Amino acid sequence: MRMRCFLRLVGLLGLILFSARADAATLTLQWDRNAETDVTGYVISYGTRTGVYDTRIEVGNVTSYVLTLSPALTTTYYFVVTAKSPGGESDPSGEVSTVIAGPIPGADFDGDVRADLTLYSSAGDWTVRTSSSNYTSTLAKSWGGAGYTPVSGDFDGDGKQDFAVYRDATGDWFVLKSGAGYTTTFGMGWGGPGYAPMPGDYDGDKRTDLGVYNTATGAWYVLKSSTGYTTSLTVNWGGTGYTPVPGLDFDGDGKADTTVYNQATGVWSILTSGSGYAAALSFTWGGRGYTLVPGDYDGDGKADLGLFNRANAQWNVLKSIGGYTSTIAKVWGSVGEVPVPGDYDGDGKIDLATFQRATGTWSVSRSSSNYTTSFTVTGFGAGTDTPITAAIVFPGDDTSRASDVDGDGRSDITAYSTSAANWLTLKSSSGYTTSINTAFGGAGYAPVPGDFDGDGRADRALYHAASGNWYVLLSSGNYTTSLSKNAGGTGWTPVPADYDGDGRTDFAVYNPTTGAWYVLKSGAGYTTSFATSWGGSGYTAVPGDFDGDGKADLGLYQTSSGLWIVLLSASNYTTSLSRNNGGAGYVPVAADFDGDRRTDFAAYNTASGLWYALKSSTGYTTTLAIGWGGTGYTPARGDFDGDGRADLAIYQTSSGNWYILLSGANFTTSLSKTLGGAAYAPVPAFP
Repeated sequence: MRMRCFLRLVGLLGLILFSARADAATLTLQWDRNAETDVTGYVISYGTRTGVYDTRIEVGNVTSYVLTLSPALTTTYYFVVTAKSPGGESDPSGEVSTVIAGPIPGADFDGDVRADLTLYSSAGDWTVRTSSSNYTSTLAKSWGGAGYTPVSGDFDGDGKQDFAVYRDATGDWFVLKSGAGYTTTFGMGWGGPGYAPMPGDYDGDKRTDLGVYNTATGAWYVLKSSTGYTTSLTVNWGGTGYTPVPGLDFDGDGKADTTVYNQATGVWSILTSGSGYAAALSFTWGGRGYTLVPGDYDGDGKADLGLFNRANAQWNVLKSIGGYTSTIAKVWGSVGEVPVPGDYDGDGKIDLATFQRATGTWSVSRSSSNYTTSFTVTGFGAGTDTPITAAIVFPGDDTSRASDVDGDGRSDITAYSTSAANWLTLKSSSGYTTSINTAFGGAGYAPVPGDFDGDGRADRALYHAASGNWYVLLSSGNYTTSLSKNAGGTGWTPVPADYDGDGRTDFAVYNPTTGAWYVLKSGAGYTTSFATSWGGSGYTAVPGDFDGDGKADLGLYQTSSGLWIVLLSASNYTTSLSRNNGGAGYVPVAADFDGDRRTDFAAYNTASGLWYALKSSTGYTTTLAIGWGGTGYTPARGDFDGDGRADLAIYQTSSGNWYILLSGANFTTSLSKTLGGAAYAPVPAFP
């Protein structure tokens, strides 16, 4: 005769990670003893679907049991218990369930389930503070250098990150494998110019695959580790205006999905691996001024949509659990700090973390305490070191690189005086109420600000026309460290911009007599250069990203006729684009006025104050025409409201007054501030 069920499964107690690997968890099950006196033992049954129990364990005549489970992914387990006696087995108890977090990939070099602190230098030096030593011991390797991008991942499947780099010029991947104690290597060619590295586990074998993304076409090409890198996957998803988001699993199937983000609209578009890359998810979450910090913040095995607001250091996360209906909103860090999200406490959820370059301070808010406790590690990192992070920072255009001093995604108001050898800046992050003043420069030096160290903030930079020497005070070193190079000299005009697409300003000059351009490329550590002839007498150099490929093109403006001719970087400077806008009485004010991440052809009439732009977003068929300024006013470059579009800014030298017509309000509202005056010039200015 079948026993009646008097069992009650009390629950799961103490869900604690004990193992040294991320893919194991220990839990305790406890239940009430059955009232019948002839019970001989109990059976635990469990599975990963409610009501379906694939595993049975006869545990003896006890009322608790310790069980270790090792899911490859974050998994929900369902449990029941039954009692056995000579008369048979009881009906099952009520069901209980729990979620066991699987490993969160990335950042773990020592294999202890927690993220380590990792830095990479332009010389190819990796330095890792290990979490297993409570961030007191260091692992250091030299692997990479100028021209290489760090692409760490677990390529050998041992549960630890390998040191890996991608060479942009050739598409070569080089991996120093942790599984062999960093004594063996792996190399493969996959990619090249025009392709961005997108490492991730796209085939679900728990090893990192070689993925690349064609920035022009939006095509993803993945060389799969599960076949020994002999077969590939091709997915078309993205294109111009989209930013790829690599290696994230939004559908929870253990494979990376192909994901792109449109910064202009804030839309995430996800082609899921679980559907064979046939079905898509779409979410609107974000927009301009955010750094992407996606990851699994709720521990359900699926990536969440994470944002870091550079203007106020607020984290906003749209959680996958519950179908993206609930959020996390926390302020953590400070303006100008780099977000470095990771699972630092080993609870299977992403923690909020930032890195302050100037001091080398890492600050972590723990998810295991619901972000109520934190820890810091100080003195680890120099201003020029790059933290290895899953965050995706949008490199601004050359306008923001030259004008955003505090790193909040908005242009600051800056003026420079040659006679006083002084820089003045009103910071947008404080509502233009606090300032930064720097003594740097003097007679014979021209201001040429830009982001030479790639930290998302404008550096103070000078060009000495007589010698061709460039001098840069780096913002990452709080303006206490410097960089100097020689490019140019007498007869050469400085034209700093990002010509190699690495997010850093390059040293570049143009000779208006001969039409020669010369560029020292930051992506190669200033060891390689680019030189060509384009222009000459009567042409003003106006570099800008006219084709939207993330690299500066060689733009020219002829004052006498208003003719623009641009040699395009997307074609390796073999094709050109020309338009007519301006002429006598107009100066070039090329910038992105329509927010499509391409430079527009724009001119400003110094007498009437008319701004006239041909908008690239409509194929130059529509225009922007607004009167703002005139005699006595100088046009200045900047995106002061952080909407991804250039504003109309003018500076009155006699008074030091700035008048800014904001694009975010469709040029109907303005901002006015006073900074500078006689002997000061606006920085950055248009050519």
